[in-house]
Amino acid sequence: MNADIIVGYSVPNMFQHYLVMASHFDGTPVINSYISLKLWAYFRPLDKTVKLSTNRNYLDTLSTWGMLTSLADDASYYLNKKAELKSLLRQSIQIQKGDVQ
Repeated sequence: MNADIIVGYSVPNMFQHYLVMASHFDGTPVINSYISLKLWAYFRPLDKTVKLSTNRNYLDTLSTWGMLTSLADDASYYLNKKAELKSLLRQSIQIQKGDVQ
């Protein structure tokens, strides 16, 4: 690849189950969801590789907060912040432009 910056995610494990538990006498369904997410990135101008992972789980009454899409959104936001992707991108662009002192 001739790319200067590569960012990717992988999802090694995920599940989502709907349950009706005996402890919920009113019959309210429960959602049990889990996702693990890995972030990898390579910044050629900086010669820097980033590898991070996190997971999210939810076990409670049925809610959009417990859906896999919401858990994935939250996990990817966390990984982006932790990896400081915006800062690394900015630094890479500066190097490409020759603005680094």
